[in-house]
Amino acid sequence: MLRSLKEPEKHDPVYGVCEELFSKIGPLSLLRTDDARREVREKAERRYMQGYPPRKKMTSYGDSLNWEWMATCAVREKADLIIVSRDSDYGVMIENTGYINDHLKQEFRERVGDDKKLILYSLLTRALQREFGLQLTQKEVAAERKRYRAMTEFGGKTLAEYNRFVQEALAEALRDARVRGKAEGLVIPAEGAPDSEDAGL
Repeated sequence: MLRSLKEPEKHDPVYGVCEELFSKIGPLSLLRTDDARREVREKAERRYMQGYPPRKKMTSYGDSLNWEWMATCAVREKADLIIVSRDSDYGVMIENTGYINDHLKQEFRERVGDDKKLILYSLLTRALQREFGLQLTQKEVAAERKRYRAMTEFGGKTLAEYNRFVQEALAEALRDARVRGKAEGLVIPAEGAPDSEDAGL
């Protein structure tokens, strides 16, 4: 582990693959020297500010930037777009089938054309097999599915159930803290109450 952190180029195979992948220069690479970079960034910022998907409730517009560049490439190359993501901002997975967000689907048709496909997968191995006809080993397929299950399940619970469990546990701990605080003469804000900074105090 420490060797991988100190010299990832020598001891981390994932780093090596990513380095090779992201250092590749081609028509789908967005470089700092590209004229299109400023336009894509401005579109992404505007998209984020207007609340269009894909986005999260945070200050980063990385999802918007990714989408704008992918759509730009699809237009330029007159190509289908295959997204591999477990991010619900792009759509949902139901029984191993991806359903793209309606807004993104409509936008893609308008920008790229009705004859081009926009497809969502949650597993890279499945996308490579079905869309590109690549032959993968059972070991490769099993490895990704194992990681996927590890990310979405915790002791038999789904990620949503786990998150709900954590939220309920935190709420209970906060209630207990309030009870103890009152007994000791402390004031603990109620849930959702603004703190002194938010209240402008």
